[in-house]
Amino acid sequence: MTITRRTLLCVALAFIAACGSLSSPPRDRFYRLHSFMPPTSLSTSPAKQLHVPPFEASGLHAKRALIYVHPDDTTLEQYSYHLWIDSPRLLLQSALSDYLREGLGAQVVAQPAAEATVVQGRVVRFERLARPGGGPDDAAVVLHFDVFEHGARMPSLSKSYAVVENLADDTIEAYAMAANRAVEQVFEQLLNDLAHLWR
Repeated sequence: MTITRRTLLCVALAFIAACGSLSSPPRDRFYRLHSFMPPTSLSTSPAKQLHVPPFEASGLHAKRALIYVHPDDTTLEQYSYHLWIDSPRLLLQSALSDYLREGLGAQVVAQPAAEATVVQGRVVRFERLARPGGGPDDAAVVLHFDVFEHGARMPSLSKSYAVVENLADDTIEAYAMAANRAVEQVFEQLLNDLAHLWR
């Protein structure tokens, strides 16, 4: 082997070794909402027929990336590589449909129907909130609901529900778990209000 070939081989091996030592780019990680089980059944009689459309959401809240809010509570940014498995609009729609089906014994229909009551949700906040002055972050969830009885133009219930859950630690996983707990608490409050409304 000539010196030139030997030199080229050494350079090639060194290049391959250097490439192998470079850290690989981060991989996307995905998070989901749990299947929530109502603490008690508050079935209505007769059973209600409900339609839960996709939640309304604007801007960042309509996207899959997890959202972080700076301590000033004004500056927001999206996490890179950390995503919900679907848009929160659809995740919340599916989770709420199942929750009301179980909690109210309701028939939840996929398409609008003349006799169905519409439960329209809107995402106001669905984000990780940094605490001013440091300390563990929070999961902030604020959801607004308008409930329209079949054929009605004015809602029989129009209310926002806000829950803030402290994170167990500083990880993204802890935020996703805290967001799940916050959503479940919002759903339980809504369930109780709907049961009272239709009692």
